[in-house]
Amino acid sequence: MSLERRAVTAARGLCRLWAACWLAAAITASALSLNKQPRRLPELLPELGPIEPSFWEQHGALLVAALVAAAAVLGVLVWKLRQPKPVTPPDPLDTARQMLRALVGRPEDSSLAAQTSQALRQFIRAALEMGEVERTAAEFEAILQRHPRLEPDLARALADFLRECEPRAFAPVPPSPSAGLVERALALADRLEAALRPPPASDRPAPPPAA
Repeated sequence: MSLERRAVTAARGLCRLWAACWLAAAITASALSLNKQPRRLPELLPELGPIEPSFWEQHGALLVAALVAAAAVLGVLVWKLRQPKPVTPPDPLDTARQMLRALVGRPEDSSLAAQTSQALRQFIRAALEMGEVERTAAEFEAILQRHPRLEPDLARALADFLRECEPRAFAPVPPSPSAGLVERALALADRLEAALRPPPASDRPAPPPAA
């Protein structure tokens, strides 16, 4: 190789070395300048508000209580609907009066007299709460006369009517019954019920003053 070519090659090598040194110096200077600048923190996002509770968290207890109450009410309704309805017994006074009214218009014979007497006896027993014990006309009269709310003439009229009906049921040849037998029994029943009806509050005697 000639001397000139060696000189050219050496010059090219020096140029390359100088370029590399310059590039390294530039990179170093740039890095140093970056290190000297203050670092900036990234900007924070705006603060979020408090997280609201969900619908179940807000109203869960109330919903559970409402469901329990509804189930309880439904259970009570079902229980009441399945209970047998109470049967109200018929009023003995109404029953006896209906028995008497059913006899109106029938031929007045011994059978009618016996049934009328039996219906009126049932009415008296129910009105005075005497039970179902059978009594004679004299026994009825004694009980009616001792009752504090019955007037003597009403007690006597009831006893006389029962005494009048007794021979027609037991006599071998019963006499012909009086006209209007059932109507008389109904009238006596109405008088007895009116006599036993409690007086109005205004007519009741005032209690004695306390000592």
